[in-house]
Amino acid sequence: PPRSTLFPYTTLFRSRGALAAIVLLFIATAMLFVNRPGIEADEALVANPALYYWHHVPLMLMSYMGALKAWFYLGLFNIVKPGAASLRTPTVLVGAAAIWLFFLLVDRTVGRRAAWIGALLLATDSMFVILEAIDYGPNALHFVLKLGAMLLLVRFHREGAAWALAGGFFLIGLGLWDKAIFAWVLFGISIAAVI
Repeated sequence: PPRSTLFPYTTLFRSRGALAAIVLLFIATAMLFVNRPGIEADEALVANPALYYWHHVPLMLMSYMGALKAWFYLGLFNIVKPGAASLRTPTVLVGAAAIWLFFLLVDRTVGRRAAWIGALLLATDSMFVILEAIDYGPNALHFVLKLGAMLLLVRFHREGAAWALAGGFFLIGLGLWDKAIFAWVLFGISIAAVI
């Protein structure tokens, strides 16, 4: 019998190992940009509520932007000192999660070969690497929320699992609340789904 039937988990471990290598390549590349440039104003927007709102919970940072990222940094800045590395390393890790989710989404919709090619291209794309390392705005969160929602909605479409539908729309709601420009993404996905 073929080796894959004798050791069914060998292929799974190789696949996960290869995907982990792609994600680690992205992290290593993005970390090169973490301490180099100065902190941009939009990037530091989360610092005010994360550092100075001790007595109440901020719901909005601006009229079109929620405080989801600020809530995360509120907890983080209680553990580590605020600075370029503590501000940017989490967004690099969120970008790594986006690559993993992207691989899963493409694998389940288009195929494994396209997923490998897409994940490798995304992990080495200079704009994606820099955008995730220097997250001027909640772009890193948007990628993860969008990909997670799409993955759950594909699962709902294929399996009919109600929890996947609820989870997908919960992530879409978080994306819309986090920043109103997420509506552009939602509009584009809706048009693509209709077509």
